[in-house]
Amino acid sequence: MKRLSILSVAATVAALALIPSTQAKAGFMVEPGVGWNFFNSESSSGAKSSANGFGADLRAGFTFSHFAIGASGNFSLLTSSSATAGTPASQWLNIGAFAQFTFPAFPLTLRAVYNFVDDLGVTVPPLPKAGAKGYGIRFGLGYKIVPKLALNVDYVINKFTDGYLGSTTTPIPSASQDKSDNDLLITLSVPLGM
Repeated sequence: MKRLSILSVAATVAALALIPSTQAKAGFMVEPGVGWNFFNSESSSGAKSSANGFGADLRAGFTFSHFAIGASGNFSLLTSSSATAGTPASQWLNIGAFAQFTFPAFPLTLRAVYNFVDDLGVTVPPLPKAGAKGYGIRFGLGYKIVPKLALNVDYVINKFTDGYLGSTTTPIPSASQDKSDNDLLITLSVPLGM
């Protein structure tokens, strides 16, 4: 019986360490970051391609205790692995809304983002910008290395539904849409709270 009560106390203490503090803290947060983007695509015919490049990331929103919600944006310049010298980089832009939870007892953050703007295009002068746009979802994990520096790994699932050339947009038929367009984004960010 004594052993059971010691285990009960130990389990209660462990559970309390994981429960957020009852003292709620509301505020504003900004988290700029930079990193590297790895983009992979598989077309409807099965052809695979990849690109990678520099990316800039920004999240801004409201915090309440260990939760945060707000706006998220990313801009990357991607170079195809099959690109020849002088080929311009593709520009990838996504803008969305995020929700995240930071564990109270660990330096980890879980994040989900819905990108309502997902645009991948390239400009080859003298032609106007051409590319594809749609939407995407993003799942991320952040690890605070020190209080004002975090390492983030985000996986993005893109769904490109429209093609465009300049201001002319054309829906991409379902049968012709890529099987997959996915990104792995690794960034270092500076989480700032106010």
